[in-house]
Amino acid sequence: MFWLGIAAFALFFLNDINDLVGLGKAFKISFWIGSGLLLVSVIYQCINVTAHTSTAGFIAALVFALVFLLFMLYSLFGSFSVDEGYMNPGTKRPAYTKKMYALCRHPGVLWFGLLMICLYFTGLNIAAAVTYTLLNIALAVFEDIIVFPALLSGYDEYRHKTRFLIPNIKGIKACINDFRG
Repeated sequence: MFWLGIAAFALFFLNDINDLVGLGKAFKISFWIGSGLLLVSVIYQCINVTAHTSTAGFIAALVFALVFLLFMLYSLFGSFSVDEGYMNPGTKRPAYTKKMYALCRHPGVLWFGLLMICLYFTGLNIAAAVTYTLLNIALAVFEDIIVFPALLSGYDEYRHKTRFLIPNIKGIKACINDFRG
């Protein structure tokens, strides 16, 4: 099942390549198939091993994992139009810079990494947690350097104003202010 997660990231890269060069609308499902493969891989690995912590630690890790999962899902699917972001490959659009995206340029990667740490304590193999996190960072670097500057208007300015993955005080304040309205 470990390899299923790696295959998921190959599909995520394929999705971005399709977004960039237009391989065809048939490839737009690569993101969704990759998401399903990653979900199956992680759940299977967590269910079929013993947790790396006590019962109290397991429960705490699970609660934090759910919080980080919700933050990640909000970042990826609640911040901007799913249709605009995932269903229309190659569509030029403005860079989204508010709420979670004021925090850092790739908040989904931040929350995913924290989710993987929590899932390790609930039973996810350390090799899977580290590998998937590194692959997600590699994907973010690819998007940040190649894909997003080509597709998102205003991305270069956004890149100069907002941190890559690790938020600073300015980003945290901007994120909080955006949520306050």
